[in-house]
Amino acid sequence: MSSELQTLHSKILSLLNLNEEVLSFTQFETYTELLEMIITTKGINADMLTSSHLILLLYYYIGCKLNQAGVIREFGLDRIKSEKINDLEISYHPIGNESNANTSFCSQFESLLSSLKIQTTNPPCCIGILK
Repeated sequence: MSSELQTLHSKILSLLNLNEEVLSFTQFETYTELLEMIITTKGINADMLTSSHLILLLYYYIGCKLNQAGVIREFGLDRIKSEKINDLEISYHPIGNESNANTSFCSQFESLLSSLKIQTTNPPCCIGILK
């Protein structure tokens, strides 16, 4: 299990473009334990989650927590383009509207949790007899 966590840790570090000084293995273990509790309390059937689901959940959750701590920025917001044409300098900044609403680690995490809850919850069924 520890080698699987080490592999996940390395993958998340790579995806978030971080090093181990920013996200130590001990911190990563703490985040995975918290995520496990969140999955349980949200009523998501963990047995039905794939490795891709788990990696995305970890990516968004850890990204959200590190963003809240001021360690990293939201994805996409560091792509501010600047051009200089003669004496005129033009900067393209992201605007704070609905098109940017889905670029938040936290909002993506909540959205994925909601989606997984719907996918992994078995609908109630009734068995009846017709005469």
